[in-house]
Amino acid sequence: MVNKNITILDLVNKHPETIPVFTEYDQKFSTCICCNSLFDTLQTAAIKNNLDLENLLADINKVLKTNNKKA
Repeated sequence: MVNKNITILDLVNKHPETIPVFTEYDQKFSTCICCNSLFDTLQTAAIKNNLDLENLLADINKVLKTNNKKA
């Protein structure tokens, strides 16, 4: 389970399967979150990009949980 204190860089390096979550948010908010906030924590990225942190964490953790079931 991922928390708000992990940086986006660390997250996508450890769990590249989360990249589509950011791509989906990019399309919703017309900004590249990974480009603009790669070195930020999820919490800071959410603040900078006006995102709902709880929804972002839920979406990321859902992907990780699904991926763990496949492994």
